Amino acid sequence: MSNQEITKLVENNLNLVHFSINRFFKSYVEQHPYLYEEFYQEGCIGLYKAALNYDSNRGKFSTVAVSYIRIEMFKALRYGEKHYRNSIEGLDVSVFEDSKRPLKDIHGFYEIQFNYDVDYIRKIARKSYLKDIDKIVDWILQDKKISDIGELLNVSSTVICGRIKLFSKQVRDLDKFGEITSNIKSIYQI
Repeated sequence: MSNQEITKLVENNLNLVHFSINRFFKSYVEQHPYLYEEFYQEGCIGLYKAALNYDSNRGKFSTVAVSYIRIEMFKALRYGEKHYRNSIEGLDVSVFEDSKRPLKDIHGFYEIQFNYDVDYIRKIARKSYLKDIDKIVDWILQDKKISDIGELLNVSSTVICGRIKLFSKQVRDLDKFGEITSNIKSIYQI
């Protein structure tokens, strides 16, 4: 087949792309209407591949084309699910239904809330019941890696992570009683 014949075959059968989208991906496109154009483009690629590989002895073009179109659309769908998992939200959108504060304010609040005084953290670590947590906290504040800390204490990095997790829970529990962020709560009027 010449290029002109392939082009004419593709142009005459562009409706097969719309048909395939509505037939095989209708519910998905209804949930994600912004992806219709993506599916259409992928379907056109499939239609072109079908025109390149079409052999008139093997059947009608529409039968071959729909299968090529569907294959290309499924490839796009699989790619999209792997690479576009998170929905995009603006910073001015409120995150919680009962809250009117936008995301940028909430992010700033958490940044301040967990930025504790280093001396206070060390004081809590010294009084903690967790084994070697005062050393672990000091080394973390010196920017040592968890694997290096594990080697220094002759334990695995998993054990170090577990102790850090328990210690951060202790700090949060103290915070719930208002010993750390009472002034922050008054600033944000919580």
